[in-house]
Amino acid sequence: MVGILEGIRVLDLTQYQAGPVCTTWLGDLGADVIKIEAPWGDPFRATWMAKGMSVYFMAVNRNKKSICLNLRDERGLKIFKELVKHSDVVVNNYAPGTMERLGIGYKTLKEINPQIIFASISGFGQYGPYRERLSFDIIAQAMSGYMTITAQSATATTGVTDIPPVLVTDAIGDTFPGTVCALAIIAALYHRQRTGVGQEIDVSQLDSMVYLLSPSLVSYMLVGSTIPELRMKAPPGAYGLYKAKDRYVAIGAAPALMDRLAEVIGLKSVDAEKVKEWVKDKTAAEIEKLLVEGRVPVGIVREANEVLECPQILARDMVVEVEHPQYGKIKLIGFPIKLSETPGKIEIPPPSVGQHTEEVFSTILGYSREEVAKLREDGVVK
Repeated sequence: MVGILEGIRVLDLTQYQAGPVCTTWLGDLGADVIKIEAPWGDPFRATWMAKGMSVYFMAVNRNKKSICLNLRDERGLKIFKELVKHSDVVVNNYAPGTMERLGIGYKTLKEINPQIIFASISGFGQYGPYRERLSFDIIAQAMSGYMTITAQSATATTGVTDIPPVLVTDAIGDTFPGTVCALAIIAALYHRQRTGVGQEIDVSQLDSMVYLLSPSLVSYMLVGSTIPELRMKAPPGAYGLYKAKDRYVAIGAAPALMDRLAEVIGLKSVDAEKVKEWVKDKTAAEIEKLLVEGRVPVGIVREANEVLECPQILARDMVVEVEHPQYGKIKLIGFPIKLSETPGKIEIPPPSVGQHTEEVFSTILGYSREEVAKLREDGVVK
């Protein structure tokens, strides 16, 4: 089986996390993703090191070929423009204006390849009063209200008050915008297939995070309270975290399921306080078994090792082992979308810096080994 995006070539000028998440989606779906790095490589290669590798880089850079290209050299720019002629998508997450200053903005690339799809991910987008400001995940979470609403949700779920703003881990302020951009690119490819016309895509971290908070923000606009605040004012059944004998368990008994929960507990009616009493002398495993049998949504709050050993996760191939040329066998997270005819898969492990330079230059541009060697010698490529 082939990937649904097989035959689509993506020039990936992204670094850190938001952009690489986007291009990983495309690579997992079968696109030929060429990661174009400066001679010193993606800065993420030297971030959060463990056992000689960057865990962040390994997580978001599979299914990509790496070439090193100095875009500050005229010959490097010329090579990039040659690649654009043979490509479908260009993705970058530079600060607004950077691509234009390099001489490879959308207007320029559109003249080279009228069908090119040009996608930019930035903190605040290509226009607006905050356009020039820099951003990372923590900024997007802070300015979108995500930290505050997460703290409100924690209060609504646990009953613990005075929780400060919460930074959600694993950079959701990068991961979600990257996912949004991948969706936008696939939509643009579909539009191009129908019309033959490429287009420019502008994805903002702040916009994406505000969209993610649509229920709470719409709730605030309509009634003056976010969703967690509404839950605190009128608790929705037994929907929250409960401390069992040994650990926490999540129970999702919305109001429509309270009769079912009461039947499991053995009472005519229940509320959150009665549930707290019921769970406190039972283990989380006992509670999970009883509620699963009673058709009440329930889940034990897991540690990372338990997630990776979960039979459901393993059955759906969400933990996969690949062979890395430098680190040997490594485990990565699998592709979350299950497609019957065009399944996503990991075919290329996260690459080393410039690992595929010669391959890309020779197969796409027709450069000889000697020409590539000369470019290396001159510092244009690595």
